[in-house]
Amino acid sequence: MKGQAAYYCEAFKTAREFEQRSEKLYRDLIPKAKDKFARKTLTLLADEEHHHIKKIDEINEALTTNPEDFNLVAQCQTELPSRIEKHLKEVTKSKADKIRAQVSDIEIYDMAIDMEKAGYGIYKEHYQQSNDEKTRKFMEFLIQEESIHYEILASTKKYLEDPSYYFEDYGGWIFGGA
Repeated sequence: MKGQAAYYCEAFKTAREFEQRSEKLYRDLIPKAKDKFARKTLTLLADEEHHHIKKIDEINEALTTNPEDFNLVAQCQTELPSRIEKHLKEVTKSKADKIRAQVSDIEIYDMAIDMEKAGYGIYKEHYQQSNDEKTRKFMEFLIQEESIHYEILASTKKYLEDPSYYFEDYGGWIFGGA
């Protein structure tokens, strides 16, 4: 088994590179999406990936320069669900903005879903292979974020395919209901 310092470096390097590729993919897909809702969701996800890159850099800097004074648990808290709720309420509040699923938009969502699944797998593997508590905690954070991104994409894809889905099955927190 690799030394934990070497594994830490590999895990964080892999995470940073993956987040950069994810951000680029989402930014490249934005102009290809026909639907305004799809474009805004892809923009949100690209911005989230950029946030992850900054978070990776901040955590890496803190853990390598002054780990005694760094609170990893606090740094790995996420406000993603509240940011997503705000995003979905914003893009769905206007009845004038009709959501029209395009085949190309569904394909874009499929690509994005595959990217999130890949990220989840990469982070889970790093988590399982590491004995370092700090590396594992950070991988847990990234696993949670990728899981939430996957749920956003899967739910919005379903919404694009069948908008009545939200009102019948999922409307709760998105539309201020139950």
